[in-house]
Amino acid sequence: MSKIIELKNVSKYFQRKEGFRIKVISNFSLAIEEGEAFTILGQKGAGKSVLLKILSNIYPPSEGSVFVNSKFAYLPSAPSSFPWLTPFENIKFVAPDLADKEISNLLELLGLEGYEKHYPISNSYGFRLRITIARALALNPKIIIFDEPFNLLENDVKLEIFNLLKAIKRKKLLTYVFATSNVNEALYLSDRIVIIKGEPAEIIDEIDCSELEINEANFNNDSKINEFRFKIQKSLVENINEKFFNISL
Repeated sequence: MSKIIELKNVSKYFQRKEGFRIKVISNFSLAIEEGEAFTILGQKGAGKSVLLKILSNIYPPSEGSVFVNSKFAYLPSAPSSFPWLTPFENIKFVAPDLADKEISNLLELLGLEGYEKHYPISNSYGFRLRITIARALALNPKIIIFDEPFNLLENDVKLEIFNLLKAIKRKKLLTYVFATSNVNEALYLSDRIVIIKGEPAEIIDEIDCSELEINEANFNNDSKINEFRFKIQKSLVENINEKFFNISL
């Protein structure tokens, strides 16, 4: 595999209205391989979202360099679907040249067949998130960056979305970058996890979990998966005295 994303010695400052600068990211470096599912795990306020916005060219780095070697789509924490447009119209809005058949294929891929004429405003958060993912895929990216869009999902819907994302990644050979403060979410979705602490953000540990074959049936009772879960939690407690909330999957 080759590097598809790389940050080298990245720092980010924000100017406060009081006149002084606050350093949110400090001398931060990481590399992500093509085809990886990579997660930045950290508590609220640790700088995860700022890092993803730097990767997505929403924020420029104050110092250092950013290398993204392919087309990407960025998914914010709130669904980016338009509530006044149907799923079909939402996709057509971001990809007006996409053939109707291709849009229909995307809707089917996201489990939205039969809902082409429904409006997101009258449906669940999970429904709107599926549209958001479909809109991202319509742009034909090789990288999708997820800025904690799963927080408001019910656990059963969350699991459906996670399994769907895994299937899409295999089918389309994508690279995923996630940010989360949830240990189980990170473990279920990832090939590799970096744990960060903030003020300013820095990496305190890295967990390679690519050897795990995780699915719905084994996630809560497999000894090897539990070993990795304990390893992550131990690192959190030892390095930042933090036990993150865990969902049951």
